[in-house]
Amino acid sequence: MADQNIIPQAVAPAGAAAKRGRAKPFSFHDYAVAIGIALGLTLFFGVYDVYRRGYLFNAPPTADPFFVPNKIIIATGLSMLAFTFLISPLARYFNVFHQMVRYRKEIGIIGGYFALVHAVGSYLWLPLKYPRSDMDFTGVIYSAGLAATIVAVFLLLITSQKAVDLLRNRWWFLHRWGLRFLILFAGIHVYVMKWSHAWVAWWIARWRQPAVRRTREWLATRARNAHGSVPHLGRRHPPLRNGFHF
Repeated sequence: MADQNIIPQAVAPAGAAAKRGRAKPFSFHDYAVAIGIALGLTLFFGVYDVYRRGYLFNAPPTADPFFVPNKIIIATGLSMLAFTFLISPLARYFNVFHQMVRYRKEIGIIGGYFALVHAVGSYLWLPLKYPRSDMDFTGVIYSAGLAATIVAVFLLLITSQKAVDLLRNRWWFLHRWGLRFLILFAGIHVYVMKWSHAWVAWWIARWRQPAVRRTREWLATRARNAHGSVPHLGRRHPPLRNGFHF
């Protein structure tokens, strides 16, 4: 028989151990899950960028060989850092994310290393796209990227137990606000760099291609035919005169 004098203890929220001065112990399983997520995102963004650019490493003479891999790396890193930032709010409203809270630290660390590889690669291995002589670290683009890199290095340095013991109660404050500033600086860096709307222009150009246009018209015709086949929805619209050949 259970002792009625025992008072049930509430379950501490995620991050409570760090707030009390204890870092999360190393878990090979959790790092394996985080690496698996990184590989999945890398594959997804790799397929997207190869489809968009038409190449991976075999770049044309006017582009750097590391240009597309570098874009894939930073897309994966930013996605993992953003997920680290949003996972706790998502877990409060959606039970499906509750089990992912335990992997937040590992996902953030792997995403941080991806971001550092992007920063080093952009500076060293992209002389055609980003010449060092054109890098103005007093401007918004490169200063925001440099600030995001410095914050990422700082967050990676304070993930150890020694840092938790040294900073004590300040550790959680620095970690929480450091991640927010990292997302802020990275967002400014990406937004200003995409100010030319090159990404949007590419999608518009792809949408206007003949094959895509024929597919849109075919789908619109099917939708009109399905709409007209139901009597109370309206009259049946005749199909387009010209057929489509794929």
